[in-house]
Amino acid sequence: MRTALSVANQPAVHLRLAEADDAGELFQLINPVHQRKHLQHQLWIHGITDVADAELHVANKMHDMKVGDTLQYRVMEGSVQTETPRIIGSVTLHARNPVNSTAYLGYWLEQDSVGKGYALAATREVLHLGQQAWGLRQIKMDISPENTPSERLATRLGAQPTGVFEAHDAHGSAHLMQLWSMDL
Repeated sequence: MRTALSVANQPAVHLRLAEADDAGELFQLINPVHQRKHLQHQLWIHGITDVADAELHVANKMHDMKVGDTLQYRVMEGSVQTETPRIIGSVTLHARNPVNSTAYLGYWLEQDSVGKGYALAATREVLHLGQQAWGLRQIKMDISPENTPSERLATRLGAQPTGVFEAHDAHGSAHLMQLWSMDL
């Protein structure tokens, strides 16, 4: 799996395989109040209150990648050749089920990067990688019903809502989520 790659039709961004030392930059990105409000529908963010929490979150993702359950790329501002790119989001395939050739797709971008086509292009690229690496045939997404931008992106990818369930964040708070699915 390549560690950095260009995103089709998006010269302003590229993807980089997630790394263990992303935690500090990740925390700095999600910690400001306006970013937390923007990312409130991302349940994983509720469990990150300091750099140590971010380090644990990243360490867990690194473990999941090592055992083949997760494929996570950071969306980076700047081209692959940029000397000082910065993280502006992530695209993750996780909860891989090799028997059914399925996985869950998760994605997010910082507030200032939304609406520029980055998420659509980056998710398409990671879905293509997931098909190549894992032979994926179906993708599922858990989306908060209030997260209209994610619903629009899921629709543009070809997904459809297939059910509703209750999920709990790191603090045990319940959140209504909608399950979306799409065949690849």
